[in-house]
Amino acid sequence: MDHRLVLHYFGSKRELFVRSIQLPVDPDGLLARVFGTHETTAEGTGTLVADALLGILDDAETRQVAVALIRAAASEPEAAELIREVLTERVLLPLADRVVSDEPRLRASLCASQFVGLAMARYVVAIEPLASTSRDQLVRALAPVFEHYLFDDWTAPAAAVGQPASGSPS
Repeated sequence: MDHRLVLHYFGSKRELFVRSIQLPVDPDGLLARVFGTHETTAEGTGTLVADALLGILDDAETRQVAVALIRAAASEPEAAELIREVLTERVLLPLADRVVSDEPRLRASLCASQFVGLAMARYVVAIEPLASTSRDQLVRALAPVFEHYLFDDWTAPAAAVGQPASGSPS
């Protein structure tokens, strides 16, 4: 490859790599399918998010790309930085723009952490019974987690660990 052509068309090898990272799905289409074309606070969104993310991981082709990106990010710091840039720009910021809640970027990042953790535990490490649990059961289990990440009020103080909730008998 002629270095001058890379500089002419992309500015740097780094920019060429960033542009060459192919996400396993079109993020705009995925977000539109889950959230519609506007911001949302609708209940049931957690089910749509869980179903969409499991759809990525259940399809052999898209799972292969997703897992390869996760493995590259886990093993190569430079790859992690580049993948993080692409995911932030193409997935997390557009997701945060659709979240009508406080701290939308943190909420979007928590959803991403759930996806990465699920991909690693279910498809790379193959932890049982997670690896063999049905998609429907996983959607039901993950839906409230995504709704919590996206919409719950985090401003109220959390109950102390091991302490009964106020109003509960001691």
